[in-house]
Amino acid sequence: MFEIPGLGDKLGVLGQLGQLKNMWEDFKKNNPDVIDFMNKVNEKGYCEGQEFVIAVKYPDGTEQKADFVLGKDDVAVLETLAKIKL
Repeated sequence: MFEIPGLGDKLGVLGQLGQLKNMWEDFKKNNPDVIDFMNKVNEKGYCEGQEFVIAVKYPDGTEQKADFVLGKDDVAVLETLAKIKL
């Protein structure tokens, strides 16, 4: 079963999805630059060969980096996710 940390099984799946929606609204308010970035990428679209580079820097100075190039199947997944209006 899908569970949101801290909620356990106190809510059914639909209740948890409703809670996730509320959490997402808070995230959007708190991180408008991330949302603007995501919207711009979605507007321009996805294509085979498109490269993504992701980096996370932790307070202790360590980093995690990844990069990947989209294949045909990846494009289909991202185009489908982009149609979901959260």
